Amino acid sequence: AYAGCVCNVIGALLRIAVYFRDKNGALPGEKRGTAPLASVWFWGFCLAFAVVGAITYDGIVSLIPPVAMIVFTYAIWNADAVFIRKMNFFICSPMWLTYNICSLAVAGILTEVFNMLSVAVSWYRFFAGKNRKKAE
Repeated sequence: AYAGCVCNVIGALLRIAVYFRDKNGALPGEKRGTAPLASVWFWGFCLAFAVVGAITYDGIVSLIPPVAMIVFTYAIWNADAVFIRKMNFFICSPMWLTYNICSLAVAGILTEVFNMLSVAVSWYRFFAGKNRKKAE
């Protein structure tokens, strides 16, 4: 499961970059609020995931993590919490879950189930809170 391993390492770097982007408003070379497709950093991370896919290619299943991470990179670069949750719940987590099942990665399977449950609970709490306010 080299593709998954390397994508997770790059994914950790992506999250660090996004943390600093959110904190400072932009990464070096970006203007504040730069759209994903206009960011050199965004394309750099996408390229890194694509290279991982090419180097670790071992059948169609090995392409799932790089594709999932490219989608996740686009989602997280938008900094819209609802969009991130939708992309993660409907695209990224199911892709990772499929990969982990095919790779027999029990920890990965449990992680993605937890991720999806976490998003579902957050939606429930958000919408239940809105419905309670309407009823009052």
